Amino acid sequence: VKMSFKNLFFAVLLGACAAGAQVRQSLRITQLDSALKWDIEIQNDEKVPQSFTLFSDAHVLSVENLQLEKQKDGSYLIWVGPRQQATIHYTFDVKGDEKLFLTDEKAWHPLLQSQNIPQIFSVSSDLKPGYELINSATGQNEDSLALVWGAFKKYETPDHRLHVYLYEDDATLAKTLLDHLSSYMKKYESDIGPYPYDHFSVVECPDEVGYAFPKMTWIGTHLLRYPFILNTSLPHELLHSWWGNGVFVDYEKGNWCEGLTVMGADYGLLSDSEKRIYRLKTITSYLDFAKNGKEIPLTKFVSRGEDPALQAIGYGKALMVFIMLEQQIGETQFKQALRLFYNRYKFQTASYDDFFSVMEEVSHQDLSSFKENWIHTTGLIQQGFLKAHLEKPKVISWQPDQEKSIKASGQTVQTQFYFDSSSAFQPVTVKLGSDGKLFQPGHFEFSSKPISYSIDPNFLLFRDLSDIEKPRTFSELFAAKSFKLMSSNDQWTLEIKKKFKDQEVVQLEDLSSLNDQVKDHYMVSLQEAWKNEKIRSRMQDMNISLEGSHLNLEGHTFDISQDALFLNVRLNQATVTVFSLNDQLPLEKWLQRWSYYSSESYLVLGKHAADLQGMWIDEDRITLQ
Repeated sequence: VKMSFKNLFFAVLLGACAAGAQVRQSLRITQLDSALKWDIEIQNDEKVPQSFTLFSDAHVLSVENLQLEKQKDGSYLIWVGPRQQATIHYTFDVKGDEKLFLTDEKAWHPLLQSQNIPQIFSVSSDLKPGYELINSATGQNEDSLALVWGAFKKYETPDHRLHVYLYEDDATLAKTLLDHLSSYMKKYESDIGPYPYDHFSVVECPDEVGYAFPKMTWIGTHLLRYPFILNTSLPHELLHSWWGNGVFVDYEKGNWCEGLTVMGADYGLLSDSEKRIYRLKTITSYLDFAKNGKEIPLTKFVSRGEDPALQAIGYGKALMVFIMLEQQIGETQFKQALRLFYNRYKFQTASYDDFFSVMEEVSHQDLSSFKENWIHTTGLIQQGFLKAHLEKPKVISWQPDQEKSIKASGQTVQTQFYFDSSSAFQPVTVKLGSDGKLFQPGHFEFSSKPISYSIDPNFLLFRDLSDIEKPRTFSELFAAKSFKLMSSNDQWTLEIKKKFKDQEVVQLEDLSSLNDQVKDHYMVSLQEAWKNEKIRSRMQDMNISLEGSHLNLEGHTFDISQDALFLNVRLNQATVTVFSLNDQLPLEKWLQRWSYYSSESYLVLGKHAADLQGMWIDEDRITLQ
């Protein structure tokens, strides 16, 4: 019977599903002394049988109206017939102080094997006092279910819409989180539309990462207490309630929601000057991690995983594309289109095509070439796409490079003209047509003779950067295939080699071979760097000084016996990353924390937070001829 049931399944699987058909799971979780009991009802409304997997930790008690088969790895294969209602009862062991963070990767509930069938989940529980069960079930079509169980301290707003779950009692942290969440909730509801669910929860978790699910986010214990989380991860994960968990992503056609979420959260909450730096960091990360052989079009991006190149594409490039789109159609119409997109596709799957269809509807513009240039193909705007020439002593003319300017089609290009060596400049705006040609008149007359100019000084275009413009950030080292290391501390050397195990690390006995005329990267301890005349002289030019254990950087003084230091020094063509570690934290921890700041040029880490961070920026002025 079991074999014939399988044969039936494979025979009819290719048949079309009934319109509106779906699979429902109703879960009832009861806490016992040393186990959780799961009573699950499965309703298969489809015309075909469905198969599910269940993890090996389940101790099955009884089943009804389903076929159950144990696999070689200990897991279970479950079969539920068409138009069939079935039940399964099982337990799995837990400890009283244990906290469960369950995603579908664990198959902790019957996990539907077909990915193309809508599912609806409902969850209820009977728990002991002091224990909480937080889940992502929404009552809408979903493709997964996440759950947290354990003893938590719960805090919430008076209207019960926002919850915070912490391991220990911390009313101050909870209030800070809830106050910020309330502010972000009001903003996003005003900008986009009503929050799609009845509540949102922030749950403290053991992994030092952030996860977004419908109705909740998990944020690691230490991350949750970093000040920057309040203005980055917290609004980012909340905004996913609209983008990704409110409007679902058609992953087969590209994940658009990460870039849109970055635009409204990490980037959108910054000041104008901070946004300029963020854009430059975004472009720089792309150039370091993705441009050299790892480029894929946005239609191929699904998730970043642990790959910085994928993050630079799916988060960074996507952000810049949305920024350029907003520039092209106008901020007001872009916001109107976002509201319409959310309203039209709420609780539905949407693709880039759907997104651009709404943008075209609101803006009354043909965006097909923009979409082709930025969504379906790789690359960015090349250097030299637009050049200025002196036609007369006080008159300049523009000459777009037809081949290089195609990706800039339809864009408004900001430029600045300088008339002497001072910082005074005159802005000029150039509008490119849909074919990359000049749309506005290509001649501009000034009251005096301009000497030099800069293109896109605010980095509003996703473009290649000149050697002068491109800041020397840590991402350059992280992305390098190899680099040279100089440190007299053997333990530091060992830990750095472990950290960069996938790169070739060439250990130097001294710095006599340092060649600043070649594009190369060096990692040198502060003590060794200060002994080297070239590096020390360059650091002094940057107003960096060292006296004993006290370092002066950017007008601040730090004790390197207490703080960890990382900073990049530009030596002609070479880049030197100067570093200093100490035993206030395990060396591995210092290096791990450093990796979170790949887009910075300098960083001072205290024991609990970053004491100073930033990026050195140089302006590139092109001489007029």
